[in-house]
Amino acid sequence: MSDIIVNVTPDEAVAVTLEQAPQGPQGIQGPPGDPGPQGDPGPGGIFKVETRTLSAGEITAEKVVLVQTPTTDVLVNILGGTLQEYSVDYTVVGNEVRWTGLGLASLVIAGDKLQIIYTY
Repeated sequence: MSDIIVNVTPDEAVAVTLEQAPQGPQGIQGPPGDPGPQGDPGPGGIFKVETRTLSAGEITAEKVVLVQTPTTDVLVNILGGTLQEYSVDYTVVGNEVRWTGLGLASLVIAGDKLQIIYTY
């Protein structure tokens, strides 16, 4: 809405009524776009993204157990934070992401969400 300026003298009374104009048509929605590339899972692998809300037990154990056992590198991201670095912030042993004595230990608390990406 634009500003309306009314100049009056102290002896004048002015009544101004502003009404919302009706909204015009919004047009026709186009077709949905291409979802884009989803990444190459590698030979015979399946791409997996796990979003995990950390429990108090996982914080105490300093690890999460994944649904599958990764066959490739594992990426860990704190949602709302940054991508973590393998061997600096976490390690992977079998189907477990561990952070005992590593950088992730000082960054996460119960209720934080980790996004873990891997191929199995």
